[in-house]
Amino acid sequence: MEETPIIVNISKKLDSNNHKNFLLENSISHASYELRHKNILNSYTSKTNEEYAKSLYAKGMNYIKERTDDSYKKAFDILTEASIMNHAKAQYNLGVLYEFGLGVDLSLENAARFYTKASLNGYNSEKSLERIIKKKEEILTFKS
Repeated sequence: MEETPIIVNISKKLDSNNHKNFLLENSISHASYELRHKNILNSYTSKTNEEYAKSLYAKGMNYIKERTDDSYKKAFDILTEASIMNHAKAQYNLGVLYEFGLGVDLSLENAARFYTKASLNGYNSEKSLERIIKKKEEILTFKS
């Protein structure tokens, strides 16, 4: 009696049954199958979001280079979208826009918030945070 190789048996089962039945017959739960594919999809989506955030960042920086009030406002909107996706450089540059009032109302609090977010996401913005603290101290000293 000749044995059929397992690969042939599997392909016959795939041909004769639908995919879910094959998985169930071979003691592979459909839930674990879906979970594996969901993880693959999430990984792909994460990479896609990262690429999208990078493209938004580049577009926002191009607007900043134009150095007009309208271009700063456009950059702000675009960088905000990238920031939501945790793009550290976009967060840092939002801090710059807030710190110097470029396209937005000057806000040292918001600048510090975005510099902090950028730091938490791996971008070194320590010097910028120190600059904000110094500016805040100067304001307090001036008010006294």
